[in-house]
Amino acid sequence: MFLQIGFHMRKHSLKYSLNLLSAFSTALGWINLSINMHKEKDKSNKYIVWFHAHAPRKAGNLCLQINEFPIGQDSVYEVCVFAYCYRICSGWHVFKARNKVEAIHEAKRLSSWMHFEHFNSLKFRNAYRATHPACASYSANKNTKIWSTEYRSKKKQDIGNGLDQLTM
Repeated sequence: MFLQIGFHMRKHSLKYSLNLLSAFSTALGWINLSINMHKEKDKSNKYIVWFHAHAPRKAGNLCLQINEFPIGQDSVYEVCVFAYCYRICSGWHVFKARNKVEAIHEAKRLSSWMHFEHFNSLKFRNAYRATHPACASYSANKNTKIWSTEYRSKKKQDIGNGLDQLTM
């Protein structure tokens, strides 16, 4: 029996998703992917699930977060790197992974945005900021297109139009 999460039914177990996304995050240089769950406060018994990976060594307050996108299914995800201590946020990028081969392929595709090495030294962080200026000077209060509801809704609509066009 599978959990009902969000508005969809999962095709695979959470353990399968964890293994699949561990391959994705490891290919990007992140370690110790974990599952997090939050039960909705209504009476629906629905859960929100997200995955969180850490930097491979003590490198400040860095994390890679992966969300189901939309919530409750297990083949399309969105991923973001939060590097609060360096005022960098990669923005959300959508990818599709139904098996480990696809997951690793998508990790390679998104590596210019998500790979840990971009955040590992001052030299690489400065290069990342120069390459992705919209991701620099991040703060939790910054209201940019990376976080806007309208922008994320557009990405949700674009899922049916092909995932190759969804990165910023």
